[in-house]
Order: sequence, then structure tokens, then C-alpha cells
Amino acid sequence: MPEEAETLVPAEAETPLPAASKLKVVTQQGCVPCEEILEMLKDDIAAGYVETIPVESPEGMQFAESHNVAVTPTIFLDTAGKLSPCQVIRHDDGSIEIDCEMK
Repeated sequence: MPEEAETLVPAEAETPLPAASKLKVVTQQGCVPCEEILEMLKDDIAAGYVETIPVESPEGMQFAESHNVAVTPTIFLDTAGKLSPCQVIRHDDGSIEIDCEMK
């Protein structure tokens, strides 16, 4: 049986993302943790649920400055234009979880 791809909102999720929500991931070239997160979210990126923001781009520099981004990856949940910070949690088994504060 083929392995199921990880998705942003698995069927068994207790709290699905609100409609019109999207993750914004601020990345930096050469950032290994950024590459890991982007690989984990590749299906959701392709589906349009995740927007990547390269901090090296003019838009990325402006976004990082206006939202006090100090490290990459930094992730926000964008719900109808309202940004909420997310935390990347690494578990002992090697899995990665993204936990967002929904405001």
C-alpha cells in the first residue's frame, strides 16, 4: 500500500484550519531546517495552502522587518489577513509538528 503524503490538515485533525487560511513560511537560502519544513509541506505548497517567503527577496525583507522575523524558518498562520505566530516542534521520534496560535 503506498505511503500517504503528509498534509497540512490531516483527516483526523482535531482543529482544522479555518476557511481562507494559509501558512506563510519565511525561509532563507542554505537553511537546513527551512528545507526540512518545505519538504514536509511540499504537497500543501503545491495545493496553495502554504506560501513561501524567501527572506532574501525584497518582499521577504520587508515582510521579515515588519513582522520582527529574527530566525528562519519562521511560520505564521494567515487567516483572512490576520497573522498568528506558529511554533515548530521537533519530537524525539524525528517527526515535526507545526503548532499555531489561532487568534
